[in-house]
Amino acid sequence: MTVARDFFDLRMAGLYLPGLVLLMINPRVPWLSDWYPEFPWLPLIAFFSLLSAVYFHGLSRNVFGPGGPEANPLKRGEVIRGIQVAVTGKGPHTNHPESFVGMMMNFRKNPELLGKKGTVFVFLWVVSFLIWTAAIPFSIYVGATQFESLSVTAQLLLFAEIVWVLQWYVWRYYSPSYLLDRDDFKNS
Repeated sequence: MTVARDFFDLRMAGLYLPGLVLLMINPRVPWLSDWYPEFPWLPLIAFFSLLSAVYFHGLSRNVFGPGGPEANPLKRGEVIRGIQVAVTGKGPHTNHPESFVGMMMNFRKNPELLGKKGTVFVFLWVVSFLIWTAAIPFSIYVGATQFESLSVTAQLLLFAEIVWVLQWYVWRYYSPSYLLDRDDFKNS
């Protein structure tokens, strides 16, 4: 029996780490806990962080296919068009703009493209994405300041999250040589 490599792909699995780390550490949420202490801020932040990860993972799978961007590399404009087709269910890809600003303007001018379900999807994705984005530095900060008191499992999850964040900064400087053709080296 073989296990697909994609199951262990750190980039997709890493999407879930901020929410999981916060649930494992269970920290007090500054400012929010002072403002309204009885409200369960941490479970809400973890929920929206995990929801954002599920949204992004599903959207990535719908745009790139099961193999992700490594198996099916696309240019930036193709990705933006693929997102629009995935979210709206309307195609072909050439009917959609290939820039992010063009996509936003298109949705603003034509709200019927999204429909009610798409509008709710986009709204929830934006809210969860903003919370997920804030959860990344928060979980790393809290984990780093409480590292010695964490369980081994929480320490490993925190380590994996830090590696996941750092790999986005380090790997982007390397060209995927297996995707380059001989023609890419003509002017070098």
